[in-house]
Amino acid sequence: MSFVLAASSLLALAQPAAVPPPIEQTSADCARPTYASDMLVCEDSELKARDAELAALVSSTPLAGAALMESDTEWFKRRTRCAFAAEHRACLAAAYAGRLTLRRILAAPPTEGQPATCKSAKGTQEVTLAVLAEGTRLVIRDRATGAALGVAPPPVAKDAPWQSFASFTRKGERVTITTLGGESWVCRS
Repeated sequence: MSFVLAASSLLALAQPAAVPPPIEQTSADCARPTYASDMLVCEDSELKARDAELAALVSSTPLAGAALMESDTEWFKRRTRCAFAAEHRACLAAAYAGRLTLRRILAAPPTEGQPATCKSAKGTQEVTLAVLAEGTRLVIRDRATGAALGVAPPPVAKDAPWQSFASFTRKGERVTITTLGGESWVCRS
């Protein structure tokens, strides 16, 4: 009996420790990097600079999230999962580039856009749609308040290292916005 107890104790000690869930954070913790993505960011000067720039933006104007936009903490959790991507660094670089672009667009004065009516499973919403730089980004704002509801690029290939939270396609006057969670808005100008 003591042999069985000793063997089970040794087996328990041989098991790898469970990885804790990501703590709530919005930038890499280079003082105590726990996760693979934080370790890579902290070792890579370009990624570390992007992380610092984003951290400054987050601390000055936190982004709570909206219907078509991730909160800062949700984006960070998803960015942490780049560690599981085949191209870990490429995934992180794309994640930071996309988030910094979104933050810069939201910090700029609102651009003129077309009034549109969007329908989703949650109902109908009156919005303003502004397409930036010849179709590279779509900015969606509440028509009444001007509040940003999201910024969406065109979709990228399914095997791309990073997917934006929302993307858009356009066919004539119809714009379809789709989130990673599967929510879909169909908008008509």
